Amino acid sequence: MTWLERYIAGEHEAVWAEMVLRGPQIVDDAGSLRDAEAVAKETMLRIRHNLELLEGRLRQHGFRFAADDDRDWPHPALNRPNPDAPSLLGEIEAAVGGRFPLSIRAFIEHVGWVDFNGDLPGWSPRLSDGLQIHTDLTGLADLLVDMIEHGYYDDPGVGATQAHLELSADHLHKANISGGPPYGLAVPDASADGRWLFDDLHPDHTFVEYLRVTIRDGGLPGWRRTAGEGPPPILEHLVDGLIRF
Repeated sequence: MTWLERYIAGEHEAVWAEMVLRGPQIVDDAGSLRDAEAVAKETMLRIRHNLELLEGRLRQHGFRFAADDDRDWPHPALNRPNPDAPSLLGEIEAAVGGRFPLSIRAFIEHVGWVDFNGDLPGWSPRLSDGLQIHTDLTGLADLLVDMIEHGYYDDPGVGATQAHLELSADHLHKANISGGPPYGLAVPDASADGRWLFDDLHPDHTFVEYLRVTIRDGGLPGWRRTAGEGPPPILEHLVDGLIRF
């Protein structure tokens, strides 16, 4: 069976683990690459479906998305993919000298942009750490090249010839508190999935693993940082019937 066939049959975590074990060599075999790209696309279509459900349910319960009110933030909580994303990604990858992980490429192409930062009435942990994946490709090539040349991030997760692809504010900045570096991935990296960086709540997760556990938390995982804090009171409704991925 192919990875895609096994994935559709329910082996979600096992298939991703096997693809990650291939490392950058996964792109060297055309058949394996096509199969892995198909899994990545199927995964992100499921994630998109889940995020659409979560956004609607959060709004139903009066969740106030920060993106709705900020005049400097013209994006809705869930934005459609840029139709030019594949060609723009190709240009960015050429500039930085290598591919992005298949997972984030598929997210950019099939999910788009998500920002679940905000407030839920009746539930107010200090740091809700709402799911936030920013994928604006404008000017990204120049930014990443500059990072590679000047080594902005001194972290073992970002190699000497890599840049930090910033995808989300950290949990403190989301709460308007001065914090640390953004969450994200090291690029270039031709692997199926990359390690999710600078998030102490999910220190050993890949990007897909981070999305998996965060969506299980209704997109609001920050309560886990505070002893004695509980999950959103509507969590059971938020995650009811979400598609496994």
